[in-house]
Amino acid sequence: MTITPFDPAIQQSEVDRLYRKLKDTRLPKHEIVPGAGEEYGVPLAWVHKLYDYWLNEYDWASTQKRISSWKHFTTSIEDINIHFVHQPAKKPGKKVVPLLLVHGWPGSWWEFNRVIDALASSENDEGVVFDVVVPSLPGYCWSEVEKHPKGWTLQDTARVLDKLMIDLGYIEYATSGGDWGHWVGHIILLTKIADHVIGGQRTRSKLFQNLQSRPHQYVSFSAPSPRRPMDRA
Repeated sequence: MTITPFDPAIQQSEVDRLYRKLKDTRLPKHEIVPGAGEEYGVPLAWVHKLYDYWLNEYDWASTQKRISSWKHFTTSIEDINIHFVHQPAKKPGKKVVPLLLVHGWPGSWWEFNRVIDALASSENDEGVVFDVVVPSLPGYCWSEVEKHPKGWTLQDTARVLDKLMIDLGYIEYATSGGDWGHWVGHIILLTKIADHVIGGQRTRSKLFQNLQSRPHQYVSFSAPSPRRPMDRA
């Protein structure tokens, strides 16, 4: 497997294009159904507030800097180009556990931006720290869709992501995810691929509400410390 470093920087011309589209957007001035509140959808006042934030307050430059702070890579698996973030543990622990984080729809790997560093740098009472791998699902973000065959299933996605972990040198690993990531992890745990998995967590709400402050509490595993790869991305 060939692993290629990937630059996630978005061209300024694309950023400028987005802002031109935002400025050209026309929002209704009055509610279509006065007094409906949230019963008929998103309240108009909230949409105006969100629009103003995106147009006048949102700081793309700082977000781009954060996106680029992690190591991004691409690799070809079954002729599909897969993008992923690979953040090895930032400090040694008694046990280093590879952790596959899988996003859902309509999200992206960015769903985990608040927990990547916490998982890679914090240590629980047993001295456990994580090597974190966060791929983009096939057809999402920078993982290509052009060669995505008709009839692609969650089982196919699970197989490809398992191959990614093995190719990175992780013979055993834990997995966590929500939405589509929940089902990908479910398949990994219930099929023959489970031979490589030492634990999983698939509760979306707890992942986002609690994982940042207590990262180790929501990833379960029970196995000897897995082998560290000799050559890692």
